[in-house]
Amino acid sequence: SSYWRELKPGEEGESGKNQFDEFIAEYNRLKAEYADVWDKYIEFLKNNKVTIYGYASIDRPPTDNIIGRYPGCQSNKNIKDYNQCLSEKRAQQAVKDIVAKIPELDGILVPVGGGQTDKFDGKNYTNATSSETYQNRRIYGVFPKYETTR
Repeated sequence: SSYWRELKPGEEGESGKNQFDEFIAEYNRLKAEYADVWDKYIEFLKNNKVTIYGYASIDRPPTDNIIGRYPGCQSNKNIKDYNQCLSEKRAQQAVKDIVAKIPELDGILVPVGGGQTDKFDGKNYTNATSSETYQNRRIYGVFPKYETTR
């Protein structure tokens, strides 16, 4: 299943599905605009992999035990270990979804689980509810800068 979801009622910001669709559209727009050098760009990317990070929010103390709802990460783990697994699965699914739409990126995108974090908005179980920490449940990646004289 995909992590590109619509916002729930009351959530703010842009939905993951919209962001995914915008990324695919922008990638395809750039590919068309730079068609004369696109093959060189793909070769550049093959030598400069793109890391896609997945993150989970911190909704409970890291040492609390949890089984979890996500089947791929269920076990007798603590929250920190569960969230690490969840973030890895999130990154893997993001890469899978992107490659399904843009096959030429297969082997270029590298999924990495960043574990639990509050670095995107500072919210965690000590200062927010689980429904308020959603900004930290995300996928993040940066393509390396490529310069060409065409």
